[in-house]
Amino acid sequence: MAYAIRCPSGFLTTSFAALLLAAAFSCFSVESAADVEYGLAAGYPHDIGIEAHPSVVFTENFEEGSIDETFGRWEDVSGGDVMSFDAEKPAESGGSQSLFLSSGGHLYRRFEPGLDLVYVRFYARFDPSCSNVHHFVHVGGYNPTSPWPQGNAGIRPDGDDNWSTGIEPMGESWAWDFYTYWMHMRSNPGGSYWGNVFSGKPSSFTAVRGEWVCVEVMIRMNEPLDALNGEQAFWIDGELRNRLGQGFPRGEWIWDGFWPDPSCEPSGPCDPEGSGTPCCTDFEGFRWRTVEELDINYLWLLHYVDEDPGCEVWFDDVVAATEYIGPIVGDEPPDVSPDPVPDTTTDLPADTPLPDAPADMPPADVPAPDVPPSDAGGEDDGAGGGDSGCGCSWVR
Repeated sequence: MAYAIRCPSGFLTTSFAALLLAAAFSCFSVESAADVEYGLAAGYPHDIGIEAHPSVVFTENFEEGSIDETFGRWEDVSGGDVMSFDAEKPAESGGSQSLFLSSGGHLYRRFEPGLDLVYVRFYARFDPSCSNVHHFVHVGGYNPTSPWPQGNAGIRPDGDDNWSTGIEPMGESWAWDFYTYWMHMRSNPGGSYWGNVFSGKPSSFTAVRGEWVCVEVMIRMNEPLDALNGEQAFWIDGELRNRLGQGFPRGEWIWDGFWPDPSCEPSGPCDPEGSGTPCCTDFEGFRWRTVEELDINYLWLLHYVDEDPGCEVWFDDVVAATEYIGPIVGDEPPDVSPDPVPDTTTDLPADTPLPDAPADMPPADVPAPDVPPSDAGGEDDGAGGGDSGCGCSWVR
C-alpha cells in the first residue's frame, strides 16, 4: 500500500516504513481520503517517544505517578481539588490514564523561550450532560511573560502587551471556533471588546460530546513587526476546519465576527472598529505584535464552566511543537489515499498577491479602552490567577 506524505517540497508516495522515517525528519503531514492530515505523530505510534522529536517543545500525557507530580509540571494550577486521573483515554493513546476534571479548573505554563510559531494538539472529551462551556483552551503571549493568567478581559490589546486565542465549543452552540484578542480586534455593538470569532453564525464545526476529539491549533506570529502576515488555524480530528491569514479567507465582518463567505463581493474598506453593516473583504491577516518581546509564550489548559459547574471534561496527550502534529496513530498505519487533496497548511506561494493593510486600520499606538477588568463583565470561577483576558475574571 502507498502513503502520501506532506513535506515542504510537496507530496511523496511511499511505504509505511518510509512514512515513519519522513515523520521523524519533519515532513508536515499525511492526508487520507477523508482529508485527515497526519503529521509528526505518525512517526510515533500511540505517541510513544514523541517528546524526542526535535520540533516538540512540550508534552503532557498525564502518566505521572501522582496528581501532585502533574501539577509540578505546570506553573499555575486552579481547581486542583476537582482534578484526578481516570482510566478513560483516547483509543490510540499509549498511556493508561487521562486527566479528569469534575468541574472548572485550569493548568497553565509558559513556553520558555517564547516561540514565533506553534502547533498545540490535545485530546478532550466532554461529558454528554454538559450544556455550556464558557471558555476552553487558550494559547497566547504576555510582555513581560507571566507565571499565571493576567487580567485583560474586555480590553483590546495595544500590540506590545498581550494577545490570546482560544479554541472553544462556544457556549451553548457546541460548535468549534476561535475566541481571539489582538490589537485589531473589533468591538461588539455596545462598544465592548470581547473575543472575536471567525467560523460562522454559528460555526458549522460541531463540538461532539461523549467522545474523544483531537483538537489542534496553529499560531504564526507576524514578522516583520509592521506586517499583517500573522496566522491562525485549527483542525478537528485531523481535518483542517479554519485557517486565517493575510488575504484569506474571503468573508464578511459584522461587528466582532468574521464570517467566511467565498461568494461575497468585496465591499471594503471595512470599519476597523466594527460595524453592524456586513462588509465583505479578504481577511486582512493578524498583526499580533509591534515588539519582538511579545511572542507565543503560554499554554492555558482551561475548563471554565461557571454557568454549568457540573460539566465534566477529560484531557489527554497534549503536545506542543513547531510543526504540524496530527492525530495519534496506532499499530496499523493510517489508510491514506495516494492522491491527496492539495496542500492547504503550508505557506502560500511566494508570488501570491496579498492585500495591503486597510488604509483606515488603527495604528499600533491606539490605546485600549479605559475599562478596568473588574468592570469588564468578567466572571470569577474562584480559581485564582487574575483576570484571564478571555472574558473570565481570576482573583489571585
